[in-house]
Amino acid sequence: MQSNLNYLPKEVVYDRGGKGQKQIGQTTIATLDYRPLKRDNQYQKRIKGNKFRRRTAIEPVIGNLKSDFRMGQNYFYGANSPQINTFLAATRLNLKKMMKKLKLEYLKTNC
Repeated sequence: MQSNLNYLPKEVVYDRGGKGQKQIGQTTIATLDYRPLKRDNQYQKRIKGNKFRRRTAIEPVIGNLKSDFRMGQNYFYGANSPQINTFLAATRLNLKKMMKKLKLEYLKTNC
């Protein structure tokens, strides 16, 4: 992330499969084991719950990209191939959404 985005995040939310270090440099790694503690107040519990709820909403999108848009395997070669593959899959997903919206608008106006 340092080389791609020119900054390091303070915290990274990671799934249950991530085991190992809880902190790398100044970046804290939060896994699902990072649950609210009994001593946490309501605000702290809500904040910790929201982190994983947001991540859970993204999981179905990632699954659809892998199955429907061939993201399970990278078919390109070169150093930039993961970025190209991701951009193409995201473009296809956005075009699919746009076509669905245009289809509904067309059906509303002509039917």
